[in-house]
Amino acid sequence: MKTLILITAISLTIASCNKLSELKSFTPPVLKERRAGLYAQDFAAQQKKYNDAVAMIKEKPNEVKSYCALAKILMYEARVTGEHPYYYPAALTCLEEAISKDKENPEALILKTSVLLSLHHFGEAKQLALRISNTTIGAASVYGMLCDANVELGNYTEAVQAVDKMMNLRPGLEAYARASYLREITGDNEGAIEAMKMAVQAGLAGTEDAAWTRVTLGNIYYHQGKITEAEGQYSMARLERKNYPFAIAGLAMVYKTQKRYNEALLLLDTAVTMIPEVTFLEKKAEVEQELGNKRAVDSLLNIIQTMLDEDEQAGHINHAERAILYSKHNYKSADALKHAEIEIKQRPDNITTQYAMAYTLSRNNRYPEAKIYMNKALRMNSKDAEMLMLAASIEKAIGNTSEANRYITLAKVANPIFISSTVN
Repeated sequence: MKTLILITAISLTIASCNKLSELKSFTPPVLKERRAGLYAQDFAAQQKKYNDAVAMIKEKPNEVKSYCALAKILMYEARVTGEHPYYYPAALTCLEEAISKDKENPEALILKTSVLLSLHHFGEAKQLALRISNTTIGAASVYGMLCDANVELGNYTEAVQAVDKMMNLRPGLEAYARASYLREITGDNEGAIEAMKMAVQAGLAGTEDAAWTRVTLGNIYYHQGKITEAEGQYSMARLERKNYPFAIAGLAMVYKTQKRYNEALLLLDTAVTMIPEVTFLEKKAEVEQELGNKRAVDSLLNIIQTMLDEDEQAGHINHAERAILYSKHNYKSADALKHAEIEIKQRPDNITTQYAMAYTLSRNNRYPEAKIYMNKALRMNSKDAEMLMLAASIEKAIGNTSEANRYITLAKVANPIFISSTVN
């Protein structure tokens, strides 16, 4: 009997030690304080979820769902706070821990795929999504991720097939939003608006997802030169989710179009104070450029470069974004080309990457090569005015005046407001 008691005691001690060692091997990432005024009530709810998830991990360190719950909290914070360099790697750490305990756990794999997409690891994300789709029949979110990955890799037919499957399984905000984007990049601008309106109607007013969707609808209107409609969507988003930073930034661009530059800059400063979002600073640079403040533009571009460096160090691939941004402002043209060349090797068939190559080549006065990539970028029949105007400038530089004029005419139809401010 004494022997049995001794063995039992030793077994319990070993089990306890194993539990402690498992816990020591994983330190839950910290939930950082949000910036002042950034949805305090919402953050209080997130803090409770965070504390509950951490407590469950401590109590049951082998239970995968607790790590997934923690990862979802961190992913949400990334979207709401804009602190991508911290939260996405933190979420990935949680998911790797979950997968180490259950290599085929569907939830952990789906969440990891989502993080990989956010970090622009599109090839890896596609492979993981395909792996999940073979075992998780009927998971609409998996087809959504397959759509995203294929779009970014330039596999547009596969992207359409994926979103069709998603729509059949679970029509809703996420499916309609993806359908809208696919219509937009293939030149169906009215169809893009129609699908995004359906996404807005499917959202729950006041939530982050619904606000993002309404702002996206505003962006579609804005890029078609429908400024009144864009302003309406941004204003509504700002009301439904009080002072939503992306809605504030959208309104700032409406003010820029109306030449209300000081008001635009004030709104963008408000948005940047809430979220350290690169696109807000890019918008500030656009306003300052229209004002002719070159020193302010250069200062903003230097800040943006530092932020993009931090993102890259955190695992976010952003070469195409750098190439387009630098080219737009004629900033570090040689560096811009290097970034475009890196991206084109990874995503040779994506039209945004091809556009980045065309833009950077034109900034380096390599116009015949730029034309090759520009033709590839426009093969989907895009009606994006900025792309069409770049095509016009390349054709003009080569000496093809009639072709340049054709592209200018197309751009005027696509967005007459934008063209009136760029063509004298």
